[in-house]
Amino acid sequence: MSASQLQGCILPTRAFLRRILDAVSRQSIDGQRECAPTCRGRAPMSRRPPCAGLWNTPMVHVDGDVTTCCLDEHLENKIGNLRTHSLARLWHGELMNRWRIAHIEGRFADSGPLCTRCNWRSAGALPDEKAQSWLDAFRARAKRRRRD
Repeated sequence: MSASQLQGCILPTRAFLRRILDAVSRQSIDGQRECAPTCRGRAPMSRRPPCAGLWNTPMVHVDGDVTTCCLDEHLENKIGNLRTHSLARLWHGELMNRWRIAHIEGRFADSGPLCTRCNWRSAGALPDEKAQSWLDAFRARAKRRRRD
């Protein structure tokens, strides 16, 4: 895709996303290259916190593909596409909730494929109190759904 074709995709996408998100930023994957080696072949930390990216930063590619990580240039953690599902449905869906729970429990192999090779520092850590708060709210919603 040429630069002019790409620019033609980015502007409408940004306009659309601004209507449904708190913030939109345009990033080049090239700007992340210095972090990328942390997700390629290096062994992950044996004990690490949940990645804040799973809660804070869905990454939308110009073609509508949505992934969980700014370093995911090959869409290993792809969760869907905006052409077929809303961002809310993808970001708060069953797959993402399973991956979030796996991160909270330290089971990174049970979350996104890229997560097993990451050192988490690129997105930062989700503070323990936020992880616990999310987990409590998630369990409460699940309990209400079972009663209904």
